[in-house]
Amino acid sequence: MSDNLSLFIDYINDNIIYGSEIKREKLENLFNQFAIKMLKRTLSMMN
Repeated sequence: MSDNLSLFIDYINDNIIYGSEIKREKLENLFNQFAIKMLKRTLSMMN
């Protein structure tokens, strides 16, 4: 999990904080992928 989160944070840092251009859809897709992974992990822990 922490690897995915750090990759996500690095992506935000590289593309937003330092001013590179980014398509909003690209960031939304990345966030959604992360959220889906976290949801699947949570659901698997409940079973």
